[in-house]
Amino acid sequence: MCSSKTDSENLILNQLEETYRELLENDSAYCIDVEKTLETGALFLVFDIRGRAKCERLEEYFSLFIDIVEKQNLSRPGRQELDNRFKKALKEKLEEQTRSKKSSKYAKDRQRMAYTDDKVRSLLADLAAADNKLLVNGLGILVKDTDQFLSSTEGMDGQTGAEEFRKILEEVTISDKRSPADSTYQYLKADKTVPTGFAKAASTGSVDLSGLLNPKVMNKAATSTGRKFLKRFMRHFKKVLCEGSDSPYENFKHSRVTQAALPTTIATTILTTGFSIDTFWYPLAVYLGLLTVRTGLETVCDKKPIARFRHRP
Repeated sequence: MCSSKTDSENLILNQLEETYRELLENDSAYCIDVEKTLETGALFLVFDIRGRAKCERLEEYFSLFIDIVEKQNLSRPGRQELDNRFKKALKEKLEEQTRSKKSSKYAKDRQRMAYTDDKVRSLLADLAAADNKLLVNGLGILVKDTDQFLSSTEGMDGQTGAEEFRKILEEVTISDKRSPADSTYQYLKADKTVPTGFAKAASTGSVDLSGLLNPKVMNKAATSTGRKFLKRFMRHFKKVLCEGSDSPYENFKHSRVTQAALPTTIATTILTTGFSIDTFWYPLAVYLGLLTVRTGLETVCDKKPIARFRHRP
C-alpha cells in the first residue's frame, strides 16, 4: 500500500516536472530575472517600473501552476524532491540561455570584427604612399577633429575610449607649456583653416581620409600635436601593444602576424582594446597603427630588434 502511494506520488512529480519544464520554454529568456533566480534558487520574473511582469502571460501560467502544485497534497519528502527538481530544471534552462547568448554574442562580435578588419585594411591602403611627416601632421589634425567630435556630440564624454583619449590629450597640452605658441594644441584648436569632419563622417560609416593627404594641409601646430600625441599614445598603450601572448608584438615575434598585416593588427587592437570599435575612432586608430609600425614596434616595446623589422615600410 505504501509502495502504491509512493509510485502514485512519483507519477505526480514527473508530470509536474514535465509541465514546469514546458513553462520554462515559454519565452522565459525574456521573463526570468537570471541573477536573482540563480542567487536564490527560486523563480524570479522580470518586472517593469510599474511593477508589472514583462511577460504577464507567463506570470499567469506560473500562478496557475503553483495552485495545481499546492492542491496535490504532496508529502514533505515529495515536496522537497519537487523543489529540487524545479531548481535543477531552472538551472539547466538558465545555463542553456547563457550559452546561447554567449554564442550569439560571439558570432556578432566575429562578424563585426571582420568588418573592422576589412575597413581598416582599406584605409591603410589609401595611406600607404604617404610619408611620415604628412602622417604625423594628419594625426595632429585628427586629434583636434576627434576632440571636437567628442565635445560636440551628446553622450560622447562617457563613451568607451574617451577617457583614455582625454588623458593623452591633457598630457599634450601640459607639454605645450614648453613650446612656442604657434606649435601648441590650443593654437591648432583655434585654427579654422585645417580640415575637419572626419570623425563625424566616420560615425555614419563614411571614412574618407584623402583630405589629409594633400601637402597643403601641412601645419606647424598640427605636426607638433601629432608628434606629441603619438609619443604619449605609445606610452599609454605599451601594455596593450607589447604584453600578453595575444599582443601584436608577441604575435609578430612568433610569426603569427606578417609584416604586411601588422598595421591592420595594431589598428584593430587599438580599436578593440584601447578605444572602441565605434566607427568614429577608425581614422585616429588607423593613423596611430601605421605610425607605430613605421616607428618600429620593437622600439615602442623596448625590445631587441626583430630581423623582419629592418625593412620598414
